[in-house]
Amino acid sequence: MRNKSLLTNHSDHSNTSTTSLVIMRLTVAQFIKDQWTTVPPLATEDLSGKTIVVTGANVGLGFEAAKHFARMNPGKLILACRSREKGEKALAGTQLLS
Repeated sequence: MRNKSLLTNHSDHSNTSTTSLVIMRLTVAQFIKDQWTTVPPLATEDLSGKTIVVTGANVGLGFEAAKHFARMNPGKLILACRSREKGEKALAGTQLLS
């Protein structure tokens, strides 16, 4: 009885993977379409008087987020990094001092 259950689950899994392939094709088509559409405008807001903390601010998404928040005039922008040297390098890279 247990083996029969395993066989049933296996056949259900093959149907699922076929469905996943169809969904993947739609996703690839959507990706290509999205490459040719316009990018929505960036959110801008006056953050004066507010404190913003960005973790992982020295690389990747955190770095880009820190640059974006710096343009929004925050009262205080805290770059949270693993080391002070990496944070200072990110600070110089984003030119947040000026």
